[in-house]
Amino acid sequence: MTRQTNVIAIASLPVIASASLPVIASASLPVIASAFCEAIPGASTPVIASAFREVRSSHPATGGAIPPRLLRRWKALLAMTGIVIASASTPVIASAFCEAISPAISSATPDEPDSLIIAARASYYDGAYDRVIAILQSSASPRRTPEEDYYLGSAFAALNDPRNALRYLRAAVDSAPAVTSYRYQLAKAFAAAGTPVEARVEYRRILAVDSTFLPALFNLGTISFDARDYRTASDLFTRTVELNPRDYLAYYDLGASLVNLGLGDSAAQFLHASVTLNSRFIPSLTLLASLYYKKKMYDDAARLYAMVAARDSMIAENWARWGNCMEKLQNWRWMAHCFRTAASLDTANASYCARLGQAWYEGKEYDSAAAAYLRAGVLDPENPVPFLNAGLAYASMDSARPAISAFRRAYASCRIERIGFIYAQIAGVQYKQKWYRHAEESYMKSLRYDPGNARALFFLAHAREELRKLGPAAEAYRQFLRKAAGDRSMRDLVKYARKRLRELPAGQ
Repeated sequence: MTRQTNVIAIASLPVIASASLPVIASASLPVIASAFCEAIPGASTPVIASAFREVRSSHPATGGAIPPRLLRRWKALLAMTGIVIASASTPVIASAFCEAISPAISSATPDEPDSLIIAARASYYDGAYDRVIAILQSSASPRRTPEEDYYLGSAFAALNDPRNALRYLRAAVDSAPAVTSYRYQLAKAFAAAGTPVEARVEYRRILAVDSTFLPALFNLGTISFDARDYRTASDLFTRTVELNPRDYLAYYDLGASLVNLGLGDSAAQFLHASVTLNSRFIPSLTLLASLYYKKKMYDDAARLYAMVAARDSMIAENWARWGNCMEKLQNWRWMAHCFRTAASLDTANASYCARLGQAWYEGKEYDSAAAAYLRAGVLDPENPVPFLNAGLAYASMDSARPAISAFRRAYASCRIERIGFIYAQIAGVQYKQKWYRHAEESYMKSLRYDPGNARALFFLAHAREELRKLGPAAEAYRQFLRKAAGDRSMRDLVKYARKRLRELPAGQ
């Protein structure tokens, strides 16, 4: 009932008697109080008194008293609003109200519901947890009922006050141990307070009485999963889906438990059931996609990652996983789209930029690849690989100077065991540009850090030939042959080196 409706009903009391009392009596206290404050001062005393007389006279069969079916609600209404009426500006109004309904109150039955718990219950379901606490703690009674303790504890739990939540919920369970809802709320409070052992005890007590109590089964399974007891969790979630085959969350948790047990094939069928029941639940889509990816079912994995992106396009990691599928499918342009989107969503992630560079490089878009690699290098300056790859991309375009610049940046951040490789890349660019003197110098630096690099020895020899250094060239060819003679991958280079040694004067 809206606030406006309350005002209208209270200003026209016969309407209350005939229709709306149960709703108004169970409404929240501030709404009732506010409605009376607005309705009563605006009406004249004779009108109010006349309204009460109409209520009494409209039920002659009961001797003018309020009918029994409305008696309890009238008393609750009076208790909730009496203070407001008593403080009204016209004392006659308060007197008229009390005089009109006092005969009915005096004949009330002993088992009428308490007005405080009515108000507290209504406030709790309205989400007004502070109001629940204020109502129940304002009681003058030295002892609370189990229901009052339950609502107090539940309100404190909703306000993230575990100490008071446990205090009152324990009292409710101690007073009424057979009430499942009290014990269930206590178990949830234990879990929220970070004491899963106590929560597990309470859930098991519930299940000992009723093994089909689904919320307890599910929550106990969640506690077991969080404790990495995946075997117990899978058993509990299996019972949950058997009792409720429409529970997509239980299917997901069962699938996740089986994945952690190394039973991916079994997990897939339950995750598929979760997706079938709710195709918008992202965790099920993502976990099932990862299983497909591991089984090299890249098309199926990509389809699920696409579904995730359709539900939430702002998950950078999902775009990256989709991009990984596109890499396996060698769809370089779509791989680039996925990693470009991921990089735009997570602008500080160097790996997304590096993977974008790889996508462009594989698609022979070398200028875009170089730019992406350099961006990755800026984000992760201590990692030489992005700068190295940028150099390779520039080298593929015959952009020698940018390539060498990128290689030198890689060298500046490279560990010593990688320096030889970096110099070999620089030398390769210089050699291709026929800058043989610089290439010779770079190959020699490469071999200083990596003396086992046979390929560098071969091209060092050839660069020296171009520089007319025939003796040093022959010596480099000999060193190359000693290292590469048994390497099948260098068969053509070995053949050429032997030929040159026969032809060079210094090689004979």
